[in-house]
Amino acid sequence: MTPLQLEHLTILQNRVQQFFSSDSSGHDWWHTKRVHDLASRLAKLEGADEYVV
Repeated sequence: MTPLQLEHLTILQNRVQQFFSSDSSGHDWWHTKRVHDLASRLAKLEGADEYVV
């Protein structure tokens, strides 16, 4: 990823974390992070563009 893409993802991660910080339905920040981490691993295995995923 380019430095600009990494910066965009950092900003997005912070916003998502704030948005889900008070969620109690089970779809909180940690659930979102687990989904992201799994998608990143799968993207690497499949040779996909991680920024798009």
